Amino acid sequence: MRMLLLGSGFLVATALLSGGPASAYDIEYTVDWKYADNINIEKPTPGRSLGDHVVSYLRFLPKRGNRVYPAFINTHNYLTCPGSDKRTPVSSVKQVSGERRSGIRVLGFFFDSPGCDNPTFHMEPVLAD
Repeated sequence: MRMLLLGSGFLVATALLSGGPASAYDIEYTVDWKYADNINIEKPTPGRSLGDHVVSYLRFLPKRGNRVYPAFINTHNYLTCPGSDKRTPVSSVKQVSGERRSGIRVLGFFFDSPGCDNPTFHMEPVLAD
């Protein structure tokens, strides 16, 4: 009986530390392809709200060859809330995973919290040919 109580206490503590069930938060994205016609972009997971900042994970796949190295200028990559023109520029971009052979990369885009649910990420990747 004691083991069962310890186990259930562990589950409760784990649920409290993990923030409980995931909310229905997401970040949509739009891409300006002007400087990035050599890549495909996919969204493998919904966006996440982490309190004072939010993150969107995107997968970058090369169309030709096996390498893509996109760059992101923070004033050209930003979030907007529905019904608002206020821009929240990208704070940082971090590589989460990268497959050497295929060239596929997953990048995390971090923003300060825009103050709304379901913002849109306006992205302008720049590729050097």
